[in-house]
Amino acid sequence: CTACLDEIPSTLIILSPCGDAYCRTCLQDLFRFATKDESVFPPKCCKVVIPRPKGLLTKEEKRAFKKSAVEFSTDESERNYCHKCNKFISTTRYRRSVLVPLVCMDMNCRAVTSRCCGREFHGYYCPDDKEFMGEFFELAKRNKWAICPRCGMVVERSYGCDSMICRCGKYFLYSRYTIGGEHF
Repeated sequence: CTACLDEIPSTLIILSPCGDAYCRTCLQDLFRFATKDESVFPPKCCKVVIPRPKGLLTKEEKRAFKKSAVEFSTDESERNYCHKCNKFISTTRYRRSVLVPLVCMDMNCRAVTSRCCGREFHGYYCPDDKEFMGEFFELAKRNKWAICPRCGMVVERSYGCDSMICRCGKYFLYSRYTIGGEHF
């Protein structure tokens, strides 16, 4: 075996594309390690990518390898991670808008993360998106929109009195929380 230097019967050897021989255990270790370290992904020998041999990895290891392939092929500036468990969140099923909340796919977590800032989702605007927020606040001032003091959701009063109840259940006075107003 090229990696561990053990003598392995030829029937148990797996050849890489460059012709180097690996035992099953060393090749499994190489593929497992590649799912955790981007610098060795995809697994290579002599700078040649080693195709994943059938039957080498368990179902769970195959799933982890495929997830790593998606994560590592995503441009670093476009990668998103759960704010709670730090697992990669693939955005292939999401629109490109920074306003779309990202849901962690880990069944034990399911946290919702802001795509803009990477913190816990805080409503459909993000204070870290300076360009958007500048334009947004100008529009909000012109239209005299208000912002919920609890959840940060932007609301517009189309009719009625000053008393508001946000979707989150918070009661507040619209005029007190108008964006650009005296009290905001």
